[in-house]
Amino acid sequence: MPDHARAVQAVPSLPGCSADWRFLLPIANGSRVLIITHGCDEFALSLGGDVKAITWRSNISAYRNRESSVKNGNVLFADYLFPPFPPSSFDIIALPLGIPSGILKIENRQFHQNIRRLLRPGGSMLFGFANPWGIRRSSDSEHTYSTINNMLGLLRGIANYSSVEIYGVFPNLAMPEFIFSPKPENLRFILQRRYKYKIPNPLLNLFSSPVFTSVLSKFLPFYFAIASAETR
Repeated sequence: MPDHARAVQAVPSLPGCSADWRFLLPIANGSRVLIITHGCDEFALSLGGDVKAITWRSNISAYRNRESSVKNGNVLFADYLFPPFPPSSFDIIALPLGIPSGILKIENRQFHQNIRRLLRPGGSMLFGFANPWGIRRSSDSEHTYSTINNMLGLLRGIANYSSVEIYGVFPNLAMPEFIFSPKPENLRFILQRRYKYKIPNPLLNLFSSPVFTSVLSKFLPFYFAIASAETR
């Protein structure tokens, strides 16, 4: 069994019994993990006692007034543009819910470059984002909206990650039921499994056909990007 699987197999499941994005990351005993989130402090608690985790949340007053960061237990409140950590502080950085567009725009180069500098060589970063053309698109500002191509360009070009992988997420980032490589055959399996008893078979077979799933894979509602920092 991989080390990162051992590190999380015996700890509590994620909030709401959702699919486990932790297995996408090389989390091992002793890993230093930073969780950047705006709505769920339980993520860090779910990583187990041997994993050193801290949650960084946006402090609105600090964001506006450039006040000092405030720490409350394992939760630290600070301006997202001013990381309260030295470079190369973490093995893993996870933003499972992304950053609300109402707080920070996805195109903000300073934010992504700062996050990249916090990673140790060989570290990994997870970023959740919503598809602006997705089938469940909403007009709220709670998500990061980006196309796959824009996200790849941002992480590879602006933030200088050595590799980036994209995973489809359904139905949402907070409590995903499925996390998968967005290939047509994977989407066909998910549609057949999720809607087997909900819609007639002829219609389900049409929706899960290779032609339809090839198109639908580009319009999934949410994704995770897994970016890796080059080992020096």
